[in-house]
Amino acid sequence: MILSMAFILGILSSLHCIGMCGPIALAMPAVRKNFFTQFLSWIVYNSGRTISYVAIGIAAGSVGTIFFRSGLQQWISIMAGIMILIWVIVPKTNPENWRMFNNNAIVRFIKKNMGRLFKRKNYASILAIGLMNGLLPCGMVYMAVAGAFTSPDFYEGGLYMLFFGLGTWPLMFILLSSWQMIDQKFKSSLRRWVPYMVGMIGIMLIIRGAGLGIPYLSPVVNAQSPTMTTCK
Repeated sequence: MILSMAFILGILSSLHCIGMCGPIALAMPAVRKNFFTQFLSWIVYNSGRTISYVAIGIAAGSVGTIFFRSGLQQWISIMAGIMILIWVIVPKTNPENWRMFNNNAIVRFIKKNMGRLFKRKNYASILAIGLMNGLLPCGMVYMAVAGAFTSPDFYEGGLYMLFFGLGTWPLMFILLSSWQMIDQKFKSSLRRWVPYMVGMIGIMLIIRGAGLGIPYLSPVVNAQSPTMTTCK
């Protein structure tokens, strides 16, 4: 269930991208201007981006392990859900809008080197651009990391972010292949609906942490162990 939530959040992230930053995504360089090389470039770029997400997920899962072993898994899930709801309701609280995350030496360094790599147009540079892009400030990624933070170990944290990254692929391919065909009103409607759908992810994390005995969605926590087990 938790991995399906990650995949759905990835789809929502790509909807957000279509609604707000489609032209930026289309700026991805290709080795040559033909369908095969453009498609292969897209695969390499998104693979790099997803690798960065997995690395972030491993780090988040590693920290989450500490709380999991302390028996705080439920509360971490609830707090992650509450944070996501707050970020949706009050956008200014989203780290994406914090100046310290958008205008610091690390972000400037990444953007500067991405600009240099755009000029090279080879697969190694495209992979590097994807890796760097995955590290740039993004509210949707922060929300995914909040979910990965509820993982019981580093492996599941990385797996959560892998599913999040893969969830962004299908619609991002549509974005690449038919951006000009997407109606502007449709793009705007996507942008309006994304916060509501992301809010549902936050609510699902809260329900999951509540241990209501709902199979897969809100399993009961074993009283002798902090591990969540699926109800039969």
